[in-house]
Amino acid sequence: VPHKMVAETAAVKSPAITVPQVQRSFGFPAYFRQTLRIAWESFKKIARNPIGLAPVAVVALASAVFGDRIMTQFEIPMIPTTQQVLTYLAAPVGNLSTAWAVISLLIVYFTGELVWQEREAGLSDLADASPVPEWVLLNGKFLGVGLLIMAWMVLMMAGGIGMQLGLNYDKLEIGLYLQVLFGLQLTDYLLFALLALVVHAVVNQKYISYLVILLVFSFLAFPSLFKVEHKMLIFGADPGWWYTDMRGFGPTIGPWLWFKLYWISWALLLAVAARLFWARGREQRLNYRLQSAQRRLTRSTIRVALI
Repeated sequence: VPHKMVAETAAVKSPAITVPQVQRSFGFPAYFRQTLRIAWESFKKIARNPIGLAPVAVVALASAVFGDRIMTQFEIPMIPTTQQVLTYLAAPVGNLSTAWAVISLLIVYFTGELVWQEREAGLSDLADASPVPEWVLLNGKFLGVGLLIMAWMVLMMAGGIGMQLGLNYDKLEIGLYLQVLFGLQLTDYLLFALLALVVHAVVNQKYISYLVILLVFSFLAFPSLFKVEHKMLIFGADPGWWYTDMRGFGPTIGPWLWFKLYWISWALLLAVAARLFWARGREQRLNYRLQSAQRRLTRSTIRVALI
């Protein structure tokens, strides 16, 4: 009987499984692909949100429909040249006197949603245990917000062109649209988005982070109330730019570019701080986070900070 049982057991044994030899790679190419994947998934999550694209699309449509009321000065109709339309579209981040301020508020909201999406979905344990560096998570979510901002720029551009066509003006300057919206304006929004992302990463309390960012936004909108006037003390500020058909951008791009390089440097330093204090795991005490930041302060991180 024992021999019979052994024979039957041997008969029902499944064949040996051959595990394929897979070369595991955790180098920069893998991290780059992970960053792009996180960025794309983050963008899709926001774009599918009911308020992801709709508010900006509504403002763009309203601008096209009511262009005759917008393109006036002292109740005198203006010719809707691309220069005039871009003056209306490209408002500073802290300008609350225009409907495009909704973009800044949406940036504040969605950066928080991306930072906290794994923890609110109960997937943070899995995500934090994955072999993905903090800078990949940070850059992926930031690029996701950047893709969303670019989609908003497309809607703004469509609204401006619709405004011109609705007023029977057909001399469209697509190149100028691209330079201003996807060059000058996009830079301002990306700086603000990175600042919001850093606040969420460092503060590590969702609603307190929202409060801090709104206070920072109030400072950007009304710096004079805080007795601050100098552009080098107001995050993302610049001397401004102008454009005319005769002189183009004139001498304004040089000073604007130097100020943006200055603020991009500060933004990269803030990004280094966000990477050091990025929360992973269930332990969220301040002492533990300081110890984690000390471990993450590698030579490569120090070199980036120095640069």
